[in-house]
Amino acid sequence: MKRGSFTYRLGALSQVFNSFIGQGNRDQTFSARSYEAWLYERWWASTVYHMIDLIFFLEDRHCYNSYLTDNEYTYKKD
Repeated sequence: MKRGSFTYRLGALSQVFNSFIGQGNRDQTFSARSYEAWLYERWWASTVYHMIDLIFFLEDRHCYNSYLTDNEYTYKKD
């Protein structure tokens, strides 16, 4: 993503939402966290995971793709 683009800003907003409200990893988006929670069968995750995928219906498997992308960047060693 190009820094300063609209999608970059949405990703940053999602990370802020996840870290402050969702109490998750600050480098992980809420979409990725929802997928991860769905994998671990959290009580809230199934509903949220499917709602997010429905909102982003143009991207096939949005939460799953966010999970893969976030893990690639979050745990990358420089």
